[in-house]
Amino acid sequence: MNQMDFPVATEVTLPIRGNGHQFLPVLLQQVGNDVFVDRPALLWSRELTLALSLPSIQQRIKTITRFKNFYALFSAGQSFNIEEQTHSIYAYLDWRLAGTVSLSPDRRLSKLGWRPVQKETARNEFRHIVEYFIFLSKYNNDSRFVQFETLSIPSRLLKKIMSDNHDDFFKHLKFSRDYWADHSPDNPQVPLWGRPDSGRSGYRPFPTWEEVREIISAEKNPIFRAVWIAAAFGSHRISELLNVWQIDVLPGSYRTEFFEPNMNSDMVLLLLAHPSESTYVDQPGEKNAGTRQKALETRYNLTPRNLLPERHPLRSGWKSKLFTGFQKTANTFWLDQSAEAAFTECAKEIKRFHLLRQTSRYHPYFFVNMYSKDDTFGEPLRMARIQKAWVAACKRVGVQPHVRGRNIHGLRHFAKWFAESELKLSQSNIQIIRGDRSINSQNEYARCALSVNEVMSANALGKVPTPWR
Repeated sequence: MNQMDFPVATEVTLPIRGNGHQFLPVLLQQVGNDVFVDRPALLWSRELTLALSLPSIQQRIKTITRFKNFYALFSAGQSFNIEEQTHSIYAYLDWRLAGTVSLSPDRRLSKLGWRPVQKETARNEFRHIVEYFIFLSKYNNDSRFVQFETLSIPSRLLKKIMSDNHDDFFKHLKFSRDYWADHSPDNPQVPLWGRPDSGRSGYRPFPTWEEVREIISAEKNPIFRAVWIAAAFGSHRISELLNVWQIDVLPGSYRTEFFEPNMNSDMVLLLLAHPSESTYVDQPGEKNAGTRQKALETRYNLTPRNLLPERHPLRSGWKSKLFTGFQKTANTFWLDQSAEAAFTECAKEIKRFHLLRQTSRYHPYFFVNMYSKDDTFGEPLRMARIQKAWVAACKRVGVQPHVRGRNIHGLRHFAKWFAESELKLSQSNIQIIRGDRSINSQNEYARCALSVNEVMSANALGKVPTPWR
């Protein structure tokens, strides 16, 4: 394929009149030197406006755009029959899970530049693709483009793949690999593996204990070092950390201000507060202070990072998390005392930076660019910058990034493994540490959190922290 043949499709969002949204995602496709609007995708997009929000429609059109580009490279201009087209969906899922960033430049799929995604992402994209093909079947008078029985789903309402209990469709990846091996043994584009289940013997969907320690030890930037520590030993998502304010990093004694009176610990308090709804904006326990969204708008003319548009460079999402108290905050349960001590040292340096640069005049965020030489200096850290820093951190110690769980989100998986395997904590205690949302009663949550605090304090007794240098 010529370089001009890729990408063959791209997604843009344009202002549209006469539908339920002011904007509509549109798929543009290249044929030769001509670019045109993909009409079936446009009609599908318009149909989706009747039931879905713009971000949900954008996700679906992005998936179809991504699949079209994959299909162009995977098929290499060959004409696939319906069975091959069906199996190409599983090949797409296989490569989404495996990623293509580690492929050599001579491999066609290396042009995709995909990092590995989580199973839930692949599951959602699978649903989007099948929904689209069902729409195409209706649009083209029931002409089928895929074998729905091979996909192991009913075409009506997509019942099985919409079900929370449908966890087995990834098993079809192996059958698809076998299919390509039988029908196209010379095809170099079939992955040798898809991401296996985390319970598979010998497989870790996260960096090893030694790799985590080396990555943190070799990191000289206090911002990135603190982020790696908080993710691996505080079990926080990176997006959650990017929403942390300067007032959210406090001495351990402040835990009693936010949580139970007996929730005391000498370990530094890294507070997680809802980025738009929390009412902790100045002082612990302050009432009628308004929300963080209001404070950002009135003081800085800013929008909470979780409410920014998907493509905004400062966008940082927020998933559901267990909170306690009327100010909507969550505790950090440090899994390792040495890691907490190292984080504390980083936090001191970061706070000195904020004090000297008076960054609070412009924004309230804690994790910022401390050493950049452009206009982002002192500005809130972006997710794209974190990704680059992670790649550099891995390569610094000879670890290949984005392979077998060696990605940023893998640090949170590492935290779960560490709590389970090294600290021997129960699943209920790990749930509290991670902030997973399934406890119905706030009173029950407070009781369990107090129990976890006692367990973690007992683990720390008699241990002398040895901060990583």
